[in-house]
Amino acid sequence: MDDKIDKITLFNSPLESGLRTLFILAKVYPKSLDTQRLIYYNYLALHTGDFSEEVESLHPAIPNRSCQIIIQREVIQEGLHLLQAKELIAIKYNKTGVNFLANKSAINFIEYFRSEYSQELINRIDLVIKKFNNMTDKQLDSFIKNNLTNWGSEFIEETHSS
Repeated sequence: MDDKIDKITLFNSPLESGLRTLFILAKVYPKSLDTQRLIYYNYLALHTGDFSEEVESLHPAIPNRSCQIIIQREVIQEGLHLLQAKELIAIKYNKTGVNFLANKSAINFIEYFRSEYSQELINRIDLVIKKFNNMTDKQLDSFIKNNLTNWGSEFIEETHSS
């Protein structure tokens, strides 16, 4: 049994991304979100310092961190499958595609998370929602694409100026 415990990876796992996604969906409830917006919100919630000078990022500003936006799709989708299997979210089909919606169980479930990290995450998700929720998908996509090369490049700029 100890061998199984040693092999469990939580960081950047479907479980971690799924829980973060659940927090996001619960905070936007009763609104539903598509996978792309969830990917963006996941990134922005962890790296608030990339768009706000008032709130530092929850995770370290590692070099090339913006690549997470590209590589997290599969992990977030796996996390969404976990949430769906546990009946914490529902799938909504509409004219633009597939969206995900938290249900009442999800909203109750996230209230059990009381750690300092989860509270900080919730605060950052609130900030992301306040800043980006009224943007259209096209506006949000444009914002992300216009800033993608800047996020993480400060390390490259510092090494070239030394």
